[in-house]
Amino acid sequence: GLEPAEVAELVVLWDAQHNRPPQGRRSVEKTVKSIARSEAAKNPFAAFNGNGGVASEGIPLSRTYKARGTPGQFEFRGVDLSQLEPVRFTWTPWLVGGALNLAVGEEGVGKSTMQAYIAAGITTGALVGDFEGVGADVAFIGTDEDDWNSVTVPRLHAAGADLDRVVHLCPTDDALAFDVVSHADELDRLLGERPCGLVVIEQIMDVLPPMKSYTDPAAMRLALKPLRRVLRRHNVAGLGTLHVNKAEAASFRQAQQGSAQFGALSRSSFLVARHPTDVMRRVVVLGKSNYVRDTDRSMSFALAEAVFTLNDHEFSVGRAVDFEAEQIAMADVLASKSQSARSAERDQRLEAVREALTVDPQSEVTLAREAGKLHGEQIPRSSVKRLLDELYIAGQAKKVTGGWVSTVQTPKEVDSGHPSQQPDDGLDDLGPERPLPDPAAGALPPRPCRCNAPLPDGEDWAVCLKCGRAP
Repeated sequence: GLEPAEVAELVVLWDAQHNRPPQGRRSVEKTVKSIARSEAAKNPFAAFNGNGGVASEGIPLSRTYKARGTPGQFEFRGVDLSQLEPVRFTWTPWLVGGALNLAVGEEGVGKSTMQAYIAAGITTGALVGDFEGVGADVAFIGTDEDDWNSVTVPRLHAAGADLDRVVHLCPTDDALAFDVVSHADELDRLLGERPCGLVVIEQIMDVLPPMKSYTDPAAMRLALKPLRRVLRRHNVAGLGTLHVNKAEAASFRQAQQGSAQFGALSRSSFLVARHPTDVMRRVVVLGKSNYVRDTDRSMSFALAEAVFTLNDHEFSVGRAVDFEAEQIAMADVLASKSQSARSAERDQRLEAVREALTVDPQSEVTLAREAGKLHGEQIPRSSVKRLLDELYIAGQAKKVTGGWVSTVQTPKEVDSGHPSQQPDDGLDDLGPERPLPDPAAGALPPRPCRCNAPLPDGEDWAVCLKCGRAP
């Protein structure tokens, strides 16, 4: 926190006491100023003191960092009223024209099917927005050739798209892979030659250049800048898809996979998810829209199978149908997603514990270890104890001397011949000398239940009237 002049005075005193001969004040001050300039270059704003652009010790701020670029690369421009135009929507209010938009959802939920519905609606002019009633061309980026012919185009065909208005960005050299930085000029040229109303990017992570970190905000902004400029120049909406994080999320921004800059740089984004109350439907919820006053927009749709024959091949693809307006909040969808994830995790743990159980007694510690191996990750002992209690209530496990055992025998265990692995006849508590009842002998003699309630003659011997269990 010392100024260079103060540092110089201290060094002069130290120099006079320890160096023979001393370096001298002039040499010390020169060295201190050189070090100060070097440190200021690393953080030029730290050296600025608001005194007319002059840093400490009279060093001009322009000398505290290395200038970049060439003079004349930038200029100030005034306001040109002739260039003003309102925000345009390719699909109101879901897709903003001339900007990047995002469709976010977990894998397999129906994002691509929804994407095909949107693209088809743009080509035919069926969607409310700039191209309503007139239609526009749609370009696809990031789809490999096999998926294009076997999945993407069949989906578009099933959705009723005007396929004459659909194009696919393909490299002339199979070794090339499109990325939004290296090939932005090519996209600019192609959109100039064939204007489009929508550019669909199958998976936006697939068209990014190699990066050290895909969560670095500055790097992500720099990588997406060329694409955003091209979209703005041609006033074409870009629609990219993005997966959601597997971890629970309290907000839509946290749910998006990768850098939060995806959400920050997009002008509109929406979540495609399973309906929170109807397992047969999907829901689309507007997550962010910079230019819509009412962002509480949602709708639902169903996934239907479309089967058709083309080129002597039978195709079966998904199709989005039966769209309905909904009143579903983003928080409700995220909460339902988190609950579903927790329920799925619990079911997987329960199955692992069930599989770990055998006819030989095992302690809870052993079961936790074995179930963890089956599950692929450690299961806390407290969770194993709760799951064992559930299996006990379901009649699939019981606690005996030495630990827990399974009460469900597989055919292999039944055929093994081991007495402990034979089917339970329900009379093990009555003693080995008690003869087994023979249903073919007619009326069965009364015998006590495990709850010690007698079963009178003539009653249903398989059910106890007191406890309702098999005797």
